[in-house]
Amino acid sequence: DDITITVDPNIQPAFEVYTCSNSQVSIKVTDKNYDQYSINFGDGSPVVQIPFSNNQVAQRSYASNGAFNISVRGRKLNAANNCNSLTQPFQAITTLPVSQITALTAVDASTLKLDFAQLPNIQYKLEIAVNSINFQQLQTLYGVNTTTISSLRLDDNYYCFRLSSFDPCTAQNSYSNPVCSHKFTLTLSSDLNKLDWITSSGGVTSVAVFRDKGLYTSIPGTPITYSDNGITCNITYCYQLKSTFAGGGVSTSLEKCGKSFTTIKPTKILNTSAVVSGNGVQLSWLQDPAFSSTNYTI
Repeated sequence: DDITITVDPNIQPAFEVYTCSNSQVSIKVTDKNYDQYSINFGDGSPVVQIPFSNNQVAQRSYASNGAFNISVRGRKLNAANNCNSLTQPFQAITTLPVSQITALTAVDASTLKLDFAQLPNIQYKLEIAVNSINFQQLQTLYGVNTTTISSLRLDDNYYCFRLSSFDPCTAQNSYSNPVCSHKFTLTLSSDLNKLDWITSSGGVTSVAVFRDKGLYTSIPGTPITYSDNGITCNITYCYQLKSTFAGGGVSTSLEKCGKSFTTIKPTKILNTSAVVSGNGVQLSWLQDPAFSSTNYTI
């Protein structure tokens, strides 16, 4: 006689812990290896059993705030309940904290990189608005502090973002301050490089103008244009903007470059004279002080 025994790998099931308000917690089991999962919320309450499904979620309301260890064990049907559990620490709190966007950076003409202050066990909802304040949900984020948004048109639009700390127990959002990108243009004219940009004026506290990678000037308030006349013709200059928003978030624009030029003709030199000597001919003239010359052609 014989008996067939199947030995399965001893896998600790992966799961995510989401902080809720009012000392609540929500567990989402992301593992798909077992037929059912046992959840111990670490407060002495009965172990919760959830079956395999596309939405493996369980919630618990703690009697008070505090630190708990939550563990999840997987089990297959008609099998021994001897697989190892995975344990994660959790801190129950009363009010869900709000995160802040720290940086919004233009990577190229179609890509923005967003960084934010990540708080443990918080599920985030990232929202986007195009040329307006009508926000729509874009991404769900967990366990990260940065994300990249592609397929944009930074030369045609500006984009605003806000981040919510999402409470899965009540489906409520706690929003950060918005941070917006720039629709930035550089226009070259005679002896003048003009910078113009369009963005949301809400929440901007100052704009820093960088020229050739170095800070050139900082303008308080919500300016939308800057004219640079401190230039030399036939020189390539590169400009970049950094807007600071309420809450400390900094939005960095694309870099725009162009070669300066002038259409102003130099004034004539005056009183040209030539003196012949044994060493050759000495030429001299007077320069109009209204025009600063860099070289002369003889």
